[in-house]
Amino acid sequence: MPSKLNKYLKKKQINNISKLMVNDKKNDDEKINLILLKRIGKTTTPGKIKLSVDKVGNFLKKIN
Repeated sequence: MPSKLNKYLKKKQINNISKLMVNDKKNDDEKINLILLKRIGKTTTPGKIKLSVDKVGNFLKKIN
């Protein structure tokens, strides 16, 4: 992942990412369901990693 998102996205877009992630079809509650790559062709189990909108927003702010 790039260390500075502002090279690729505008600040307003970065702020809206976590809000958009809540509406993803894989989510079944208020938390954001992350499916991450372990290695090529292998992912984490869906529903295993769930974060609140605030935690995702804080992370995005830190790497911006």
